Amino acid sequence: MVSVLKANSNVDETPDLETITSDLASLKHDFAQLARHLKLGATEGTRAAARGAAEQISGEAARVYENLAAQGERSARRSGAKSRSSRS
Repeated sequence: MVSVLKANSNVDETPDLETITSDLASLKHDFAQLARHLKLGATEGTRAAARGAAEQISGEAARVYENLAAQGERSARRSGAKSRSSRS
């Protein structure tokens, strides 16, 4: 801070307490907005990733179910065909 004061030695006014307090309040406000923005951005990113993962899992589960259902139908047809042929 000393170097700043030396560099600005031609300035007649020194910052008063009100100006410093106001600047600190503004900085605090800006920092709070930045933190909130980062937090919301991270939350939104996490939500989007979770949504994507859920959709992928849901899609995979549907494919597995369809495959199992198709295998069950084929097995039932084969089983029915075997039992009819054994009756003859």
